[in-house]
Amino acid sequence: MLFYSYNSNGLRNLALEKAIHEIAKAGYDGVELSLHESHLNPLKVNENELNGINSVFQDANIKPICLATGAANLLSDIPWEPSLVSEKKEDRRTRIDFIKRCIDIAEYLQIPTMNFASGKNLSKLYEPKAYDYLKEGILECLDHADKVILSIEP
Repeated sequence: MLFYSYNSNGLRNLALEKAIHEIAKAGYDGVELSLHESHLNPLKVNENELNGINSVFQDANIKPICLATGAANLLSDIPWEPSLVSEKKEDRRTRIDFIKRCIDIAEYLQIPTMNFASGKNLSKLYEPKAYDYLKEGILECLDHADKVILSIEP
């Protein structure tokens, strides 16, 4: 059987509650919840707000199936920066901590999958070094993820 979901990113002009209800009303089985300032900012959301989001999913009778963490400008004005392949360790730490916070949110909302971006090699690091940084960051995030399947997009 095939199930369909819709990415809430396409309805950023609506409040998150309204967007979820509209997605359900359109006949979708699930929602890919995208992180954005207008819907859900993982750096600002609190437990009461997360409980409210869970209630909206239940009221709309629709399942959250993926948390999309690729919001381009939540951490800086440079899209998707800092990244897992940033040259500075503290920048990579910022991205890793962000991803781990998103994992916590996905687990709290019982979202089974989460995607995140690798980032770009803006510093033009030596490719094997950039790969090592990427691998280190992914492994730390995997160690943090207990109930959430992680997927990476370039």
